[in-house]
Amino acid sequence: MKVILKQDVLGAGRKGDVKEVKNGYAINFLFPKGLAIPATSGNIKEAERMRREREASLAKEKAEFEKRAEGLKEAKIEIKAKSGDSGMLFGSIGPKEIAGELHKKGFEGITEEDIILDPHIKKIGSYKINIEKYGKKENFSLDVIPEENVKEKKEKK
Repeated sequence: MKVILKQDVLGAGRKGDVKEVKNGYAINFLFPKGLAIPATSGNIKEAERMRREREASLAKEKAEFEKRAEGLKEAKIEIKAKSGDSGMLFGSIGPKEIAGELHKKGFEGITEEDIILDPHIKKIGSYKINIEKYGKKENFSLDVIPEENVKEKKEKK
């Protein structure tokens, strides 16, 4: 059965796509949840409109990402982390923590899936972090600095 997806459906396709799916999948899952409509001639015109909207939205997101990525090159991104005397972290810093810090600094739109980091950061220091989105690769500098230890705080008092 041919259907037009009204939303992105994992494993089936993206909004506006005309897909051939099994009858049971369409009748029992896609139609009741409002995820798809039958592919009639009138609905196919609607699918074209949805596809154009999606492409325009994607182009806008891509332009915004490129603008943010340029600003990210000059930004000073720091993450404070607890560490031992040798500089080894108690734990590690991964894409989730880096994306959170980027959002705090105003770089929305960059998710943890966009951050290429292998392996996780486990030591105090400066790192070049790569991001890739919409086929464009950029990098920025990240400084991992030691957080003031509880022991040091007590000694200062």
